[in-house]
Amino acid sequence: MIVWSLLPWAGEGTGYGIGWRIVLDDEGNRWIGHGGGSIGGTTQLWLFPDTGLIIAMASNLTELDYEDVLPKLRTLFDRNQGHGRKAK
Repeated sequence: MIVWSLLPWAGEGTGYGIGWRIVLDDEGNRWIGHGGGSIGGTTQLWLFPDTGLIIAMASNLTELDYEDVLPKLRTLFDRNQGHGRKAK
């Protein structure tokens, strides 16, 4: 699995790797995902390799803002499955 962001010559990570977004949130959770859309639909697929959680979402709306929904779903699943950030 490709889980590293692109490193341009300047050496700073871009947070983007071969079409996949790679994010480390404020709580230290690693998110790897991709979304897309067109007229009549949008999709999101996010992987959380540290907990094994995968969230896939599809909508029949041309413009749907997943920004608020995804973190809430992740928190809900983490609480119900005993997942959470692994201790160091």
